[in-house]
Amino acid sequence: MPSFTLTLTIHAPIDRVWRALCDPTEVPKWDATVLEALDPPPDYPKPGQHVQWHIAGTESHSPLRKQGGAGGGVLHDRPQHVEPPTRLHSHLALNRDRLDETYSLTSPDPTTTHLTCYVNVSHALPVLGVLIARLRTLPQTRAAFTTSLANLKRHCETNP
Repeated sequence: MPSFTLTLTIHAPIDRVWRALCDPTEVPKWDATVLEALDPPPDYPKPGQHVQWHIAGTESHSPLRKQGGAGGGVLHDRPQHVEPPTRLHSHLALNRDRLDETYSLTSPDPTTTHLTCYVNVSHALPVLGVLIARLRTLPQTRAAFTTSLANLKRHCETNP
């Protein structure tokens, strides 16, 4: 399965970064592709939940772009493992694109957070899916996550 890892240092407390990653009202403030959470439970994220995110269309840098149109789409998020404030593992799906993502956070001091994002990319088509994931979805997704995490860093550092 094609995958990548991204790391960055954010000059903000770990609880601040965790809140930015997990609060459904805050995610659209830093992730330009997320317009809103459609149905977040009040205790999101918890394993076993299913949350739908309304995302922007193909003109944006969505990690999982809607194929064939600029109208946006619905990203399905299913948290698998949640260990606040150090680990968030979710399965994401949009159309036939699938992501297995894990955010790992550590704090070497009270004002700094090291974030590592692990992403496995796949596609729902049985035989062609690996080729599609490797050639199309992986490069787009890596670029989108790089931009998104830079936005997360900027958001956390400028909005305590």
